[in-house]
Amino acid sequence: MREVTITAERRDDALKGSASSRRLRREGRVPAIVYGLDTEPDAVTVSAHEMLNVMHRVGVNALINLTFGDTAQLTMAREVQRHPVRGDLVHIDFVRIREDVPVQAEVTVQLVGDPVGLKEGGVLEHVAFTVTVSARPRALPESIEVDVSDLNVGEQKRLSDLAVPEGVELVGDPELVVANLVVPRLEEEGRTLSAEEVAELEGLSEEELEALKDLAGAAEGGEEGEAGADEDAEGGDADEGEASSEEG
Repeated sequence: MREVTITAERRDDALKGSASSRRLRREGRVPAIVYGLDTEPDAVTVSAHEMLNVMHRVGVNALINLTFGDTAQLTMAREVQRHPVRGDLVHIDFVRIREDVPVQAEVTVQLVGDPVGLKEGGVLEHVAFTVTVSARPRALPESIEVDVSDLNVGEQKRLSDLAVPEGVELVGDPELVVANLVVPRLEEEGRTLSAEEVAELEGLSEEELEALKDLAGAAEGGEEGEAGADEDAEGGDADEGEASSEEG
C-alpha cells in the first residue's frame, strides 16, 4: 500500500462547533479527528483538495503520514463522511496505526480474463466488488485480482479461491461468492437460473428435456387461455350492462 504525507492543522477548542465547521469547509478545509493507540484524540483540519486527490490516486486505504505541529503519525482514514447531495467532504476520522500490528481494510476485487463459458452463452456476474483483508499496514494490497478464465456456466469463484500475497489473510465467509457465470436471463420469467438448476438441466436426457419443453408450452398456453377467458368475461359483463341501460 502506498504512503502519502498530509499536513494537518490543529483545531482550538474555541473553534469547534457547527458554525466553525461550516466556515472551515467554505475555506476548503475538512474537520477531522485523530484517535487510537490509547492516546487522547486530536481535533484537526486537512485540505479538502489534498484529501480528495489522495483518495483518487491511492484510494481510501492509503497510509497517511499525518503531520501537525511537531508530530507525525501513521494513520488511515477509517471513516469519510460526504454531503449526501453535493458529495463534498464533511468530516474524516483518522485512526492511528502501528507498522508492526495488522489492520483490517476493504480491498477492491478485479476480475481478470474471459471465462471459457462465454462461448456457451454464459454471462459473467461480478458479485463482491470488495473483500476484507488483514495485514500489516505496509503489506496491505491495493487490490486483489481474480482469474475467471476457467469458469464454465454454473461455476463460481468464492472467497476461498482468492490468492493473496504472503502476510495477507482474507477475512469473512470462505463460501462468499465473488463472481459467477450464469446463463442469460430468461425474458419470460425475468430471472437467472441458479447453479443448481443448471446442474439439474444438464443431467436430463433429450427425452426428458423435450417433455419439459412440452409442459412449459402447455402451461404457457393455459395461462393465455385463462387470460382470454377473463377478457371475454369482462366483455360479457360490459355487454350486459349496456343492454340493461338500453332496456331502462
